[in-house]
Amino acid sequence: MLALVFWLAFTASASALNWDVVFNRLPLSHHTDHTYGSFRNCGSSSDTAKNLVISITPDSPKGGQEVTTIFKYDLSKEVTSGKASYGFTFNGIPFSPTVDDLCADQAGGCCPDPCPLAVGAHENKSLSNFPEGVSGKIVTTIKWTDQDNDQILCVEWTVRA
Repeated sequence: MLALVFWLAFTASASALNWDVVFNRLPLSHHTDHTYGSFRNCGSSSDTAKNLVISITPDSPKGGQEVTTIFKYDLSKEVTSGKASYGFTFNGIPFSPTVDDLCADQAGGCCPDPCPLAVGAHENKSLSNFPEGVSGKIVTTIKWTDQDNDQILCVEWTVRA
């Protein structure tokens, strides 16, 4: 569901994007720079999502192509409710973050993982069409917080088209 909201946030403000993403199943604790993109874990050791891993395929999508995003992580405490914040900048211009109900986001999409999210391993899979037409630098920040306002995870993606 994360990736779907990620793509929807872009298409809501910029009707079409065209960029290559080169993330392929790397732990977020490892900052990786590629020709087209990078990501980092902007969270801390106190985040409740541990061992966060992302897979995005194809690793170099074209406009209009279906993209599969998989997030795998281990929760150290049960999540019964929370908020999901999705913010981004486009060519340095910040856009107001979208804040959604985390459990509503988790319940939707192709492969729901509804609340309560139990302690242990989780896998979120999203399918979306890659946007077309815009070039530049896009930085997206995804932050989840739980019912106690504790941070679950924070992920920052930087993509250059």
